[in-house]
Amino acid sequence: MRETRVRQSLLCLTALSLVSYGCGGIMLMTGKSDAPDIHLVASRVTSLTQHGATAVFIFSVRNPNTFALDAHKVRYRLKIDGAVVAEGSSAPNVTLPASSTVEIELPASIRMDKLLTAATDALLLGEVPYEIEATFEVGALLFQRQIDIVESGVLLLSLPLGLATRAQPLSHL
Repeated sequence: MRETRVRQSLLCLTALSLVSYGCGGIMLMTGKSDAPDIHLVASRVTSLTQHGATAVFIFSVRNPNTFALDAHKVRYRLKIDGAVVAEGSSAPNVTLPASSTVEIELPASIRMDKLLTAATDALLLGEVPYEIEATFEVGALLFQRQIDIVESGVLLLSLPLGLATRAQPLSHL
């Protein structure tokens, strides 16, 4: 008799959980969802050496759904003046809460030889226009989705290479 009540309670609790999961759960299990809105919000150079540069691209990702999604992987291709100067992937492993916005940082390493070939004039001025193509892999449970975006902007160097190469020691002034 007691076992029957425990089973009934568990069955009732399970049914209640499924009902409370509601439409979001059904959409999640069937793979029907709205694609997250993804936009580039900032970019910056975090280091610059004779060997290359490291840049970080910051994306705002809004999940319009009533359930959480996971951002598993981001693949990217960075172009300067039409030439590919960096490409790779990152695994942010970020949860996108329901009806919320989060920022995802995407680091990119750029070899100096590729940077110099693609943007010598821009490097001398300290402003490097770029285009970034990115594919975000997001999903939950039974479905995965790829979202492709293309954004552009300008990477600002803290000191233009033209000034850095012409800089004289203070003792010469």
